[in-house]
Amino acid sequence: MGRYLIIPFVAVIICIFGGVLSAILGEIVLSIPANISWDMGLIIGLILGILFLRKATGLHLPILPAKKDGYRKVIEYSLLAALSIIVVNLSMEYVQSGGFSFGYEPQLPKTGDVFGLLSVLIFAPVLEELFFTGYLYVYIRDNIGIGAAVTIVSVLFYFGHEANSLHLMTSFLLIYVFEKTSYLSSSIFTHMIWNTYVVLSNMLPE
Repeated sequence: MGRYLIIPFVAVIICIFGGVLSAILGEIVLSIPANISWDMGLIIGLILGILFLRKATGLHLPILPAKKDGYRKVIEYSLLAALSIIVVNLSMEYVQSGGFSFGYEPQLPKTGDVFGLLSVLIFAPVLEELFFTGYLYVYIRDNIGIGAAVTIVSVLFYFGHEANSLHLMTSFLLIYVFEKTSYLSSSIFTHMIWNTYVVLSNMLPE
């Protein structure tokens, strides 16, 4: 079992250090604004991790369905999963604060930060799903087992997202829709819907 965790461990290290180093170089050496350089660092880190995993595992991930029925299934499961995450988020906020505050408040891009919005709405969902639900999960599932894969990937996803408990369930659902549809586009679409909801809900007046 241990030898099969070497590749995921190295991939995570490459992702973290590649992202942080890129962000620091962008901010200090190239004088790129901090918010943009760290968004770029996230993207570069994920890309480096994905490239390493693709080379090291030799996996070819099923991303898009080949038939129309497959697209319908992807859309249905994605919408259902995204709605489930939203409902749980609202329920947690109601219990914790005694009212609806739409209160999951991650660090979001500032108004007018086009690159930041693109990162949150498009780049992050696509790259994170390729990295976590795609290569990491599939490799661990195929070599160790589905239980270990779900646990390890969900914990990594949790710590990669401000250690917010909502992200444990989010990762479970992203993996679930991928397993039910067999296509990574379902988890990518779910992730995009959730991130869009977070951005829009945080634009609402208090």
